[in-house]
Amino acid sequence: MLEAAAVATGLAAPVSEADPPPGPRRTHGEPEAPVLLVHGLGASQRCWSAVQRALRADGRTVEAFRYSPWGVSLGELAEQLTEAAENLLAATGASRLHLVGHSMGGVLIAQALIGPRLAGRVDLVVTLGSPFGGSPWAALWPGRSVVRALRPGSPVLHDLAAATASVGVRWLAFTATFDLIVPGHRALPAASQLTAITVDGVGHSGMLVDRSVISHIVAAVAASSDTPGHGHLRAA
Repeated sequence: MLEAAAVATGLAAPVSEADPPPGPRRTHGEPEAPVLLVHGLGASQRCWSAVQRALRADGRTVEAFRYSPWGVSLGELAEQLTEAAENLLAATGASRLHLVGHSMGGVLIAQALIGPRLAGRVDLVVTLGSPFGGSPWAALWPGRSVVRALRPGSPVLHDLAAATASVGVRWLAFTATFDLIVPGHRALPAASQLTAITVDGVGHSGMLVDRSVISHIVAAVAASSDTPGHGHLRAA
């Protein structure tokens, strides 16, 4: 995968600040669910700058998970993510949180969700260009274990699809018309409560700074008590 180059391209693009609608605020004792952001392969926490600003402007507690994908398995990374999620819940006093992942970060979230420790503790998952159906670029990358897991038809992705199909979590998945890293339907998880949005005119990392994508993320987090719809929408 050429994720590092794609992320660099996305960060070099002009950042449009989202102008999301204000979200509801709880008036009773339960703290609002925080948001944990998970970057993709070869990227860093900096890729979430625009998303973080928009969510914090809407009053959300937001943290970005930092990890290195080299020399570890997807399962080991999922354990690290689970621990980070548990720490964020403990720090905020919330009972549930939202998880947002770009590219491999979304697959990592799915892997963490099938473990018992996050059961009933995740309200919303948002994924952007995550290779649930594999990435054609992964087949060109030398044989690191994490990258092998992202190849189309890999046993890891096959098992993950079967496991996530029954995970009872609201899921918002973004695809992009110019995404050459994870094209089209490959970015759609086998989630039972799925809303899918295709964004026109941007690529794999352009989604991270796209105004419409950021607005949808902020609105989805704000509507945490809503029942998700189903179908496939198109956003300009």
